[in-house]
Amino acid sequence: MSFHKAVALRQQATATALASHQSGSALIVSIIVLLVLTVAGISAVQSTTLEIRMASNNEDRNRAFQAAEYTLDQAKAYVLALVEQNKIADTFGVNKGMYKTLTVSDGSGGGQGTDNCDTSTPWLAKSAKWNDDDSVSLYSYNSDTKTALAALKLAKSPRFMIGYDNDTDTSSLCYTNADAEGYSNSLGSTGAARQTDRFTITVAGYGSQPTTRVRLQAVYSVLH
Repeated sequence: MSFHKAVALRQQATATALASHQSGSALIVSIIVLLVLTVAGISAVQSTTLEIRMASNNEDRNRAFQAAEYTLDQAKAYVLALVEQNKIADTFGVNKGMYKTLTVSDGSGGGQGTDNCDTSTPWLAKSAKWNDDDSVSLYSYNSDTKTALAALKLAKSPRFMIGYDNDTDTSSLCYTNADAEGYSNSLGSTGAARQTDRFTITVAGYGSQPTTRVRLQAVYSVLH
């Protein structure tokens, strides 16, 4: 073999080895780029999925909020009807979901003049389950409301609890002749005292998912 031929073969072998090395490097780079693109794609999909889920949750919470607001208005109308029909004493402390917020209990002394006027707020208690045992179903109270809320596609009926914050018994320790702020006892042509009945209304509205719940509360006073 001539010297020139040997050099040519060596150069050819070197070129082949270099090309093979470059091809292997390109393959590694391609795999790395593909891996990066795959991770970026997965991240983008996860981010989009999370955004969709958040938007869906916000929409469902808004649905529950609308249901709660509607229920609050219905409960106010119910309270006003009870006042006008003089059914407060027959309803609060008697029917489920209708509470007497103020109750008289025996004081620690056990004798006369030691009684206490206690305040109860069942809607704040951890034991509140928002079922038929402690609250009122809006659909049961007024079946027409189910039709009115049909477009919201709620998972279940909104509910409400109402606490009566006065005492109808004038001899009770909890009785007070409360007057609405800004009004005088002498209002009215007869000059007779005007009594204010105060109620705490708490409602729970649900979305299309039963786990989506919004609770609202309002203090409602009726002057009569």
